[in-house]
Amino acid sequence: MKSIHRVLVIDDDETSCIINKIFLKEMNITEEIECIEDANEALSLLIKVSEEGSFKEKGPDLIFLDINMPKMDGFEFLERVRELEGRGALCKQKIVMYTSSYHPRDIERAKQHGVLAYVIKPLTETKMKSILEAYNNNATRR
Repeated sequence: MKSIHRVLVIDDDETSCIINKIFLKEMNITEEIECIEDANEALSLLIKVSEEGSFKEKGPDLIFLDINMPKMDGFEFLERVRELEGRGALCKQKIVMYTSSYHPRDIERAKQHGVLAYVIKPLTETKMKSILEAYNNNATRR
């Protein structure tokens, strides 16, 4: 099973970030977990490590992305990621849409963006096992 060294949680809800950090640590999912509450800030971080050529060493292996955030929402973030994909730094298959939205339109949009998974909050052990299975299956295809 491919290990996940770094996880990035992008969610404007501080409580959700804290809970996810605790959950992921308790499940022994990853060595490093970073939470960023602003999608613009997260995108700037990803661009920076991409431009430095240090994405493999410093970039996240998996991203949990909330949809409903101020300034830049999750779908706007995905549009910007499309620009980064050309640089080989990040691919949407490493992104899990992690949201409270059950809206079919959001689910369909996420599917069209080709994200790894669409997960309704909160994270559970069952959901995390499904994410890990998809992540590892996707990693073996690359």
